[in-house]
Amino acid sequence: MTAGYVFINLDREVDRCALMLRSAAALGLRFDRVSACDLATLSTKPPMEYVPFQFRNERWALRPFETAVFESHRKAWKAFLSTDNLFGVIMEDDILFSRNFADDMKSITSSGFDFDVLKINHSIQTRRMGPPRAMAGGLSVRMIYENIADAGCYMLTRKAAEALLSQSRTYSSHLDDFVFSPDRKLKTFQLFPPNCAQLIYFDSEHQSPQISISTRLKIKESMPKGPLTFRVWKELRRLGKRSLIRLRSSLNGGEAVDLAALLSEFKPIQTEHGERLT
Repeated sequence: MTAGYVFINLDREVDRCALMLRSAAALGLRFDRVSACDLATLSTKPPMEYVPFQFRNERWALRPFETAVFESHRKAWKAFLSTDNLFGVIMEDDILFSRNFADDMKSITSSGFDFDVLKINHSIQTRRMGPPRAMAGGLSVRMIYENIADAGCYMLTRKAAEALLSQSRTYSSHLDDFVFSPDRKLKTFQLFPPNCAQLIYFDSEHQSPQISISTRLKIKESMPKGPLTFRVWKELRRLGKRSLIRLRSSLNGGEAVDLAALLSEFKPIQTEHGERLT
């Protein structure tokens, strides 16, 4: 079964684009570029889908760059759906890959495993997940039971892309929380071992002065967290969800998984054999 690879990249970030294309060549894959939504444009004209100040929202309001990230991923979902591919791998433009990335993607798409969204990259959080389920090629997956950060690289089906687009016709949520949330009612999993990671997680040995630091890390702007009634309602909702997550996870043989511990074992292709793509 076929998978398409789409990476999101700002027009002015030519070095990041070059990094992704060099990685694609090293892996023997084709990466298609989607132009990211520019923060400058969305600061003056927010998209119609962004509907803040609602009690149903996870966030009372989003910073402009958070809206730009969300809209960029919506563009990537649409780009995937415009192809005939059965699976889409959505990537941001600062990803480092393992040498097994291409083979692992082939194993996943040919396995027949029933999923909607599969988070492929590393994260540094501890999150409750289901028990391991074995896949071909020495891989396994765990069902994600709670919101998890870092949507740097994930695979999704056409059904999932359509569902995410439909459910984001109105939104006020961080992209990561939205995609991997159990609220989406999609079969959402984490790949083990994760076989790629964003550049921000690595020390100077893997960095390149030509690759700019993530825009997210530079922005200090804050947004109002909403009136007291919203904040109380949000906290009660969060506590209720956490209790249900713990119960569901325990009943299904799940546990809290420390994802940060796995990152130390990850060896990106950029440093293998002394060669650095960056």
